[in-house]
Amino acid sequence: MASLNDLYSEAGLLGQDVSGGGGGGPPSGPAGGDLTGTYPNPALNDVVVTGVTGGTTGFLYRNAAGVVFRRLANLSAAVDPSINADSAAGYSIGSVWINTTADRVWMCVDNSAGSAIWDLITPGTVTTSGSLANYVLCGPVSGAPSLPTFRNLDVADIPLILKRQQEDGNNGPGAVPFPGARVGDVVVDILGWVTGAGTMLNSNIADFESIISVNDQIQQTSMANLSTNTYRFLLQARS
Repeated sequence: MASLNDLYSEAGLLGQDVSGGGGGGPPSGPAGGDLTGTYPNPALNDVVVTGVTGGTTGFLYRNAAGVVFRRLANLSAAVDPSINADSAAGYSIGSVWINTTADRVWMCVDNSAGSAIWDLITPGTVTTSGSLANYVLCGPVSGAPSLPTFRNLDVADIPLILKRQQEDGNNGPGAVPFPGARVGDVVVDILGWVTGAGTMLNSNIADFESIISVNDQIQQTSMANLSTNTYRFLLQARS
């Protein structure tokens, strides 16, 4: 059996450097030789993104160009997103917002500053409480635009329905022309001189359900006595 001294001697004769400690540094330089073969595909764990604007969670996305970027998300909100969940807050198109209180999921489709738009993407139906039976779903009546809520209608919610308005009259008996008048229009006697048909009382509002017209001008109605001496009318369209 050869001794260690013999091995050193043999190695010395062969020009080899034998180290008894079994040490040595890490490999350096480019790899060489045949590197073909089969390699295992390591599994990837979930990626946690921290430090995103707003202090919430984000996701990593890869676009068609292969660029990986971070997209802000809110996965533990107690309310629905507002128009201020926008680009200034770090949200982008495709950001996800989960209302964990109402179990609703939203996705950002427009992140414009101050007017962000979020679409509700949760499948299912919308239910409301019985106490909201007389409410309507609409945005705020004043101030900045916002997502709609169930509330009572306000006077300011209802735009003016008078699309046409015209004042006309006569100083004596005769037909009064109202160009463009239609069946269903309302004529208001602004001086209170018109006598209702079949009565001796003033009828300050005459609802003309039938109109005889020539070239869209009222010539005769079935609900007013136009034989007064002085009268002026204001035509108000219903629609």
